[in-house]
Amino acid sequence: MKLTPAIRSFALLAGLAATTVLASEVVPAGWVVPSPSKDYAAFLDRKVTRSGQASATIKSVAAQPDGSGNMMQTFAAGIYCGKRVRLTGHVKTLGATAAQLWMRVDGPGQILAFDNMANRPITGTVDWVRVELVLDVPLDAINISFGCLLRGPGQLWFDDLKFEFVGKGVAVTDSGVDQARTGRDDPKQEAGKGSRVVKPAKSTQPRNLDFEEKSQP
Repeated sequence: MKLTPAIRSFALLAGLAATTVLASEVVPAGWVVPSPSKDYAAFLDRKVTRSGQASATIKSVAAQPDGSGNMMQTFAAGIYCGKRVRLTGHVKTLGATAAQLWMRVDGPGQILAFDNMANRPITGTVDWVRVELVLDVPLDAINISFGCLLRGPGQLWFDDLKFEFVGKGVAVTDSGVDQARTGRDDPKQEAGKGSRVVKPAKSTQPRNLDFEEKSQP
């Protein structure tokens, strides 16, 4: 029997709904869900992994989810100031409308650099694929925030993230403050000089990038 687009969509949503989030499923250690939504679930997944014992996943739990599902963390720019930094990670998707890794550099009252893969989201069903973001971290940077987000129906997994310094020969992927203003990934943050006060994060390094650190339920 040939499946119509409507039937395929229903089957996908039914499959996602069947994997109900359990009370024991928790946000990975070191990570946060900045604006929890009834339309998305984000948690540690010990069944689907690229390597090791766990990955992180974000999935829609509504037929027509509103906004986006996001998991992130923030650390002080510190040793990264004045450097060009590359964030790499591996993403897997199931019927995703748009899956995006993102990174943002915050300075005094403004966003200094930003990329959320808005021009190259991962869509549909894709096995583990490597993605990268490259940003310059100015000397006056205060914090670096990063994470993964899902817009619309579907599910994503991400695993094995890595930060590294790169030379000027590696092109930046900065999508600009205008994109940050219209599509903020941390709703608590605003683009535009003087719009907010940025305090240095307590963490000085990114944490639990491979999701192997144990979390407490």
